[in-house]
Amino acid sequence: MNQLARELNALLEGTVIGRVLSEYGLRSFFPKGIVAQSAEAAAKATRFNATVGMAYSDGQPILVDAASRQIPGFSARESVAYSPTAGNASLRTRWEAEIRRKNPGLADASMSKPVLTSGLTNGLFQLGELFVDPDDRIIMPDMFWGNYRLMLETRRQGRIVTFPFFTDEGSFHVEGFRAACEKHRSAGKLMVLLNFPNNPAGYAPTKNEADAIVAVLHELAEDGLDIVVVFDDAYFGLYYSDDVYQESLFARCANLHERVLACKVDGATKEEYLWGLRLGFITIAARGLTQVHYDAFEKKLAGSIRASVSNGNTLGQTLLLRMLEDPDWQAEKQRIYDDMRTRYRTVMEILSSYDGPLTALPCNAGYFMSFDCGDLDAEAIRVFLLEKGIGTISIQNRYLRVAFASVDVPDLPALYKEVFDAADAIAHEQTQ
Repeated sequence: MNQLARELNALLEGTVIGRVLSEYGLRSFFPKGIVAQSAEAAAKATRFNATVGMAYSDGQPILVDAASRQIPGFSARESVAYSPTAGNASLRTRWEAEIRRKNPGLADASMSKPVLTSGLTNGLFQLGELFVDPDDRIIMPDMFWGNYRLMLETRRQGRIVTFPFFTDEGSFHVEGFRAACEKHRSAGKLMVLLNFPNNPAGYAPTKNEADAIVAVLHELAEDGLDIVVVFDDAYFGLYYSDDVYQESLFARCANLHERVLACKVDGATKEEYLWGLRLGFITIAARGLTQVHYDAFEKKLAGSIRASVSNGNTLGQTLLLRMLEDPDWQAEKQRIYDDMRTRYRTVMEILSSYDGPLTALPCNAGYFMSFDCGDLDAEAIRVFLLEKGIGTISIQNRYLRVAFASVDVPDLPALYKEVFDAADAIAHEQTQ
C-alpha cells in the first residue's frame, strides 16, 4: 500500500470513515504527482510555470477564436483551463453556503466542504468505490433508479437488498426499512441509499416519516452498527405537498451518531435545471469528525476522482457559479418550480377522477409519478403507447413511470387519456 494511503488511514483510524472504507478506499490517496506539483507551482512559480499540460500565450491558456466566439464574456481560465480535482474553490464554498441555506436544520453542524463530481452519477459511483466491497449489503426501497445496480452490484459486486417502498396505506414503509437493516446487521456495516424525492415514485417523506427513518438509523447505530447512509438528493427542493419534510435527511443525520456517516450527493443537474453540464457534489458528515478527518477523506476522494475522470467541467462550473451569484436567479428558479407544481397539481386532478385497472402510487414531489399496473404487463403498456407516439418507462414489468415534468400543462390531459386507454386495451387483450 502506498505510504500516502497509510498516512491517511492513520488519520482516519478509529472513526466511522476508517471503519467503513472499502479495500479500494483504504488504498486510495491523492498523489504528489503532476496535479499536486502544478498546484504548488501555481502559487510559487512567479517567473515561469512549466508544469501543467496546457498551452499558454502571454500568461493565459490558449483559447481558439472559434470557441471564444461561442462563449463571450468567459475568459480562457474560466472556460477551458483545467479545474482543480476537487472543483472550483469559490464554487465549492458557495455550494456549501447553499446547502446550509436550504437546510436550516444543519445550523452550524460540522461537515466536509462539497467536492465536485462529474454529475450525481459520478458522485454515487465514487461513494461506491470508496465504501462498497464485494458482498456488502446496500439497503434501499424496491422502487429505485436502475443505474444503482450497475454501479453497486455490477461494478462493486455489492448486494442490493430492497424493502417495500409503500405500506398498504400509502405511506413510506418504515418497518420494512427497519426489518431489512435488522436482517443484515450481522455484517457490522451497512450502506443505506435513500433517494428523495424518489425516482421513479415521485415521493418524499412526510415530517413524521422523516422522524421515523432517522430514529431507525439512530437505534441501529446505538446497537453498534456502522452505517453509511447515502442521500441521493438529485431532485431536492421539488416538494409539492405541505406535509413533506422540506429539507434533506442529510441535515438530520449530519450529527446523529458517531457510527452514522451521512453522505449527501446533490448537484445542478435537476436542482438547478442544468442537466447536461454534469455538475454534482459530495458532502459528508458524522458526529465526532474533525476537519483533519474531512481533509483526509477529501484526499482519498480526490485520488479516486483523479483515477477516473481526472477533474470536472471548468466552463460548467464557471457558469453555475455566475448563475448562483445572479440577482435574478432565485426568482427565475421560482417560476420554473411554480410551473412544475402546476403540472403536478394538474396530474393529481386528472387522477382524482380515474377509475381503471391502473393504481396511481403516492406522489408528492419530483419529476415523476408511477402506476402500479397490477395484473397488467407494464412493458406491454409501454410498447402500446410507443406505437401511439408516446414515451413512458416500464419498471420490473409492474410499474409504469410517467414524467409529468417533461410535458406541458395543456398536453397532460391528452397524455393521461392515452395511458388510461392503453391500459384498458391491454386489459381487454388479456381477457380474450
